[in-house]
Formats: sequence, structure tokens, C-alpha cells
Amino acid sequence: MNDNKVKLAVNGGGGFGAKLYGKQLVTHPKYIGEEDELELTVFQQLYIEVEEKQLEKIVD
Repeated sequence: MNDNKVKLAVNGGGGFGAKLYGKQLVTHPKYIGEEDELELTVFQQLYIEVEEKQLEKIVD
């Protein structure tokens, strides 16, 4: 069965040039597989794709 994926923006904070902390960075691998990607855009936005069935758990 192939689950639908949802793209989430990872928020580093509210200010311009917000930073991500180590705790945030080590959390991402819990929700993405070894072959999945973290996408960093030219606008310094970070995206991950997660399984739709895990969405509520991950957002919490």
C-alpha cells in the first residue's frame, strides 16, 4: 500500500533569518525515511514530506 505524502514547512522561528536548533534537526529523522529528503529552498525554507497518516502526530 502506498501512503499519500504531505509536504510540511519546518518553522525555525518567527524572526528574519530564524535558526533551527539541534533538537529540531535530530527530530526530523524520526519522521522521514533514509531515502527521503529535506528540501532547503533558495528562500531558506525547509520542507519535509511525511506520510499523511502521521500528520497529526508530527504536527503536535
